[in-house]
Amino acid sequence: MGYWWHRNHELDVVGLGSDGTLVAGECKYTEQEITESDLADLERTAREIQWSPDGGEELTYHYCCFFRSGFSDGLRSTAAERDDLSLFTPSDIVG
Repeated sequence: MGYWWHRNHELDVVGLGSDGTLVAGECKYTEQEITESDLADLERTAREIQWSPDGGEELTYHYCCFFRSGFSDGLRSTAAERDDLSLFTPSDIVG
């Protein structure tokens, strides 16, 4: 687990799972909510990582968004429909 950057791309959180999952996350401490557009940027950036699972499994992605000010209604709806997306606010992490 760590961060990743290459040229004009940066991810705050990257983890490589033994099951072939690449976990990609974005952390922002702003007063704006994250939207579906921000998620699309995260997905595009994650696909820039050149990694293949050791066992030859197909690479899968899981996206994590850590945002101070929360999430748009549209993004919450998207997260409810997808099992590859997790949304976190500070209270989710610290209690």
